[in-house]
Amino acid sequence: MHKLTYIIAALGLLAAHPATAQPTDALINTLSDAGVIFLGEIHDNPYHHESQAAIIAALDPSAVVFEMLSAGQAETLRKYEIVDALTLDTLLGWAQSGWPAMDIYFPIFAVLDDAVPYGAAQPRFGMMQTFQNGAANSLGPVSALYGLNQPLNDDMMEQRVTLQFEAHCEKMPREMMPSMVAVQRMRDAALADAALTALAQTGGPVVVITGNGHARRDWGAPHMVELAAPQVAVASVGHLERGIGNPGLYDYALVTDPIERDDPCDLID
Repeated sequence: MHKLTYIIAALGLLAAHPATAQPTDALINTLSDAGVIFLGEIHDNPYHHESQAAIIAALDPSAVVFEMLSAGQAETLRKYEIVDALTLDTLLGWAQSGWPAMDIYFPIFAVLDDAVPYGAAQPRFGMMQTFQNGAANSLGPVSALYGLNQPLNDDMMEQRVTLQFEAHCEKMPREMMPSMVAVQRMRDAALADAALTALAQTGGPVVVITGNGHARRDWGAPHMVELAAPQVAVASVGHLERGIGNPGLYDYALVTDPIERDDPCDLID
């Protein structure tokens, strides 16, 4: 689909769903002043991906970083014209990735146009190493740029441990949660590093597609971009569901109705 046609279709789809938060012209104009724009999401909410796609289409960024893609997958994606969701699913091995169905993510890929895709997903081995050894050197020489070599103070660690414990339905030992925090910090830094690499290589602006937890301003990837490159203007948009989440964690928050889903904690023994 031609990009202009897709913009019209995407905005029409957003308007057709009252539950979906449509980005306003004022928001787009504000975001266009940033070099790196984080677009958070709840991964399984298709309305969030429709909104992300509309923002990307309006901003026309030079690059888009995906939390969901490895560097290798992004390199593969650069070599092919995106045709449909099924082809892209096969090309990326998406069905085996553990992410929600490609059908709900495809609107984002469909508006990439000339934007260069980048991947920030880390290999399982690297995450296991971080889980076992901590975040201090988890990204090698650049780790210190993102503050990974600095321990969290006791209050922040306790807050983050509690969040991880709750996110894991309080069904994993709380003693394991500092290691989960280390992995989260590493993944935040990897997103920030991929965004700054994309900015240096393409000139920007760069959009980052990621979960709301990574997009939060206080300690997530936007914070780490500012640690490493304080001269870069950063913006963060959280996509929330009504009554769930804290809009104050982002520069801007777009809110939709919640979708129907099973309680994920019921799936954990």
